Amino acid sequence: MQQLRKRDLKPAIRFQGDKTPNYVGALNLLRESFPEARFIYMKCTGRDAAASIIAQKMRLLQAKTRRPYDTRIGRSDLESFVRKWLEATLLARDFDRTWPNRMITLH
Repeated sequence: MQQLRKRDLKPAIRFQGDKTPNYVGALNLLRESFPEARFIYMKCTGRDAAASIIAQKMRLLQAKTRRPYDTRIGRSDLESFVRKWLEATLLARDFDRTWPNRMITLH
């Protein structure tokens, strides 16, 4: 966060973006740090988000092992993913309800 604050953003820059879903947990901190900011939340369906996570895991395994993709994913991996996806979705929903003029949700 400090890196974002220290970044020399010129006044002419109107948009700053990052599609990392991890920022949903920091929406209130971002709102406080950047009072004029507006946020765009790109909401994925659970199916699309799961496919993305599985593809990422496969790429990481292939890079690490230099073997073909291993598509196996354990039950605990899936349960953990579902919990994180649901938590992020609820955090974004709650932020939008609290600050309705600060966020646009795209489906």
